[in-house]
Amino acid sequence: MDIISENFRNLLRAMRAPDTAVPADCVLFAVNIREQALKSRDLIPLKIQQMPQVEQAATLEKFQKTIDAFIVTTDKLIVTLKASDWESAKALLDSMKIERDEGHEQFQIEEAPAPATPAAS
Repeated sequence: MDIISENFRNLLRAMRAPDTAVPADCVLFAVNIREQALKSRDLIPLKIQQMPQVEQAATLEKFQKTIDAFIVTTDKLIVTLKASDWESAKALLDSMKIERDEGHEQFQIEEAPAPATPAAS
């Protein structure tokens, strides 16, 4: 998932100034996101592993459908980037951010915040 995050960040940075963005680089970032999403589809998130056995199959299926939808959006993004349709690409990226955040909320275990460190005197 770190590779997805890195490529997502790179693509978002490039899209801030699309007139200076290199379309081939943007397409490569999107292709990398797609490839990693495909790989992640075969994983079982820890949150699902920790669920009662009776809930795991249905939740895993929901996870895979969520990843499938993300891949479809990524495919659309790749097409728009190849066409240098920056406005549509930006809209798709916004949609992907929402999909990503909702997926993380549903299928990722929240990390506990780091304990506060006392201020130095």
